Amino acid sequence: MSVKFSVVEGINADTNAKWSVSSRLDISSATEVVKTLDPNTNHLMCYSDSAVLFRFDLVSTNNQISANNDVIMPAGTLFTIRVPNGLAPEDGGSDENVYFHAKQVDSASSKYLRLVEC
Repeated sequence: MSVKFSVVEGINADTNAKWSVSSRLDISSATEVVKTLDPNTNHLMCYSDSAVLFRFDLVSTNNQISANNDVIMPAGTLFTIRVPNGLAPEDGGSDENVYFHAKQVDSASSKYLRLVEC
């Protein structure tokens, strides 16, 4: 479901954000992980033990990451990402979930990605 904000709410989206800590995602051995985002999520705060490729889309299955085209999040950096607006269709159906995909750049064991939905 798409959320509409007034001008004031839209300008203050960063300061009026919710804070929902997710369970850490196991990205060990270059396994792609997929996280369904809350429809009200505007930003993700991320911290990863390893450099990761990431993308947003409407596909719930893994194997969506492109090593040639997707963005790289550096390891050991607190990273804030805006969730793209307008990805989800406006038809009111159940296909409106936005998914966050992540995968290690270089395979390594015991690596995790921590997320906070804001």
